[in-house]
Amino acid sequence: MRRSRKSGDYLILLVFLALGAFVGDIVGELLAPHIPVLGRYGQLGFSPVSVNLLHLVEFTFGVSFRLNALGAIFAVILGLFLWWK
Repeated sequence: MRRSRKSGDYLILLVFLALGAFVGDIVGELLAPHIPVLGRYGQLGFSPVSVNLLHLVEFTFGVSFRLNALGAIFAVILGLFLWWK
């Protein structure tokens, strides 16, 4: 029997994906000297955007994720596995 997903379940999935990426990144860093392809990184995100309000207050927004190959693979596998349980 399939259970229905609530909106909070997707937040949990994001947490599990972030946790998997963090663990995978650490493991990838440890294995990079032995397996060089694991030392390569990809970057996702967007450049900072600045908003200046009347030359009084300036806000800068930006997000960037740097992830190695093993971190990305580990994040997807661990995140989806934990989410389905």
